[in-house]
Amino acid sequence: MQDLAFGQTFPDATEAEIRRLYINKTGRYTFSAPLRTGAILGGGGAGLTKKLACLGEVLGLLYQMRDDELGLYGTAAALGKPVGSDVREAKLTLFMRRLFDQAGAGDRRRLAALFGNPKLDAAMLREVRAIAERSGVREEMRRETARLRVRAVRMIGDLDVPSASRRRLLSLLDYVVERDR
Repeated sequence: MQDLAFGQTFPDATEAEIRRLYINKTGRYTFSAPLRTGAILGGGGAGLTKKLACLGEVLGLLYQMRDDELGLYGTAAALGKPVGSDVREAKLTLFMRRLFDQAGAGDRRRLAALFGNPKLDAAMLREVRAIAERSGVREEMRRETARLRVRAVRMIGDLDVPSASRRRLLSLLDYVVERDR
């Protein structure tokens, strides 16, 4: 519901609110809960369960951040949906929040005209991409992804689990950050 509400209240959601949404929507549901369940079923104890829950939240953030980037720069063939649908549907993502916050006044006005436009076409999407490049947001988001990835690698390294489990978690991290759909 929060995800839908952000589309209706655009552009009022803060970056902190969007991060919280990502953790609740993807981090906990898709990553933390399954990791915690595995730890509990495997007899991993409270400490491991808590560490895996925290790792899951970071994985969820990374997954959503990659999703944001793919929504602008991916391909329709890989995504299985039109590129730019987040822009077309006025879905306020972390990428978009930053873009609106950091773009110059003229670019912000243009973004406001494009964001939520059901007739968004390839040329309009190229405009959004150009603004993302010009404002430095795309590069900034890549740097943040890299920092979070390093944090996740450290978290995985700190787990008291067999090396095969650690390798699986590192493989999952690679998938989350490098996926193309």
